[in-house]
Amino acid sequence: MYFLEGLVAQDKKCTICSRPASTRNHGVLSCSACKMFFARTVQNKLKYECKKENQCLGNFSHRICQSCRFEKCLKLGMRCSTTNDFIINIEHSSDKKFSRLLQDLVSRDSRTYSKAINFYTLDDPSLSDIIENKKAMKLIKRTPEVQSTPEEWSFYCAHSKILFFLGFDFINEMSTSDKKILFENNILRTGSLSGAMHAYKANKEIMMTPSGEDYVSEKIHQLFVKSPNIITQISSLVVSKFIELKVTNEEYVLLVMLFFCNPAISHKLSDKAKESLAKYQKMYCSALFNYCQIKYKKAAPARLEDLLSLYSVANQANQCFHSLTIFVHLNNQNCQFKKLIADTWMSTLKNMNDSSLATRGLPFAAPAIHDLTSGRHTRAPNPM
Repeated sequence: MYFLEGLVAQDKKCTICSRPASTRNHGVLSCSACKMFFARTVQNKLKYECKKENQCLGNFSHRICQSCRFEKCLKLGMRCSTTNDFIINIEHSSDKKFSRLLQDLVSRDSRTYSKAINFYTLDDPSLSDIIENKKAMKLIKRTPEVQSTPEEWSFYCAHSKILFFLGFDFINEMSTSDKKILFENNILRTGSLSGAMHAYKANKEIMMTPSGEDYVSEKIHQLFVKSPNIITQISSLVVSKFIELKVTNEEYVLLVMLFFCNPAISHKLSDKAKESLAKYQKMYCSALFNYCQIKYKKAAPARLEDLLSLYSVANQANQCFHSLTIFVHLNNQNCQFKKLIADTWMSTLKNMNDSSLATRGLPFAAPAIHDLTSGRHTRAPNPM
């Protein structure tokens, strides 16, 4: 199998407080002080209260209160010793390439989220602008005074995810048209998975913005007072599945890559792009199965099938989002979207006729790995 080239060196700053850090503690790159603070809080079941109504979380300085500091630990994925022990087992496994792959994906994802919540912009670039120039948008360091709307948070998350994927050589080297097709068809689904994972980490049952607001505005809620189910599906369907499956951070990052590398997402993709995506999809599926074998032993095939079901769950939530969007426009509601959101989230709606993928499960490029139709499972080839 092929592995990603040009792995980015790990950030040496604590993702909690920005102090110097050299290792992962409780699953997150952090300093010794934050490691001890988190462990002490969990072990002693300490409770904190923010005197600023959780507003100091936006400061992200060394002086954030204990309540917001602990909240940030949870949001970035810190977990108790059982989870951390498993990460240590992975790191000390004989399969060093597999270990490095997981560490790299988790580290990239952590940096991506940290950047999304630490910066903001006044710019409004299109998808084409960002594909042509990854620095097309001027980022400004966020301060406590800066308040963002749910729509703006959606924009920041979409932008950060696009940069996340462009950080992989095999994606960045694709043609502009292929990259545009991939982002148009994947960013909304990726956003659903990301929002669900962060909600699950924060012990929430619905997707919330980093500042703790509902992504669906009160104005939209009022339109669906008599039929709130569609909003419930958008806000909690994927989150509920994450909670049910107790998805780990490693499973999440592998699923994001596996789902993104879908060569059947559009017939408009070039043959070269389809070939590359098929290769990497198979690699990430093999890595996920390898992870399941290490963690779940004989239950690995069943666990893999459960995890792959998240593809259709995310698609179902996205369909509800599209239905909501159509209804809002038909009711002449004035909803303004940033160009990037219109180019990605909204474009998925017009691309539905391109294929029936929105209502199907993941069409594997390597069906021998996992045959969903027959229910048979075969051992995935070692990704190394």
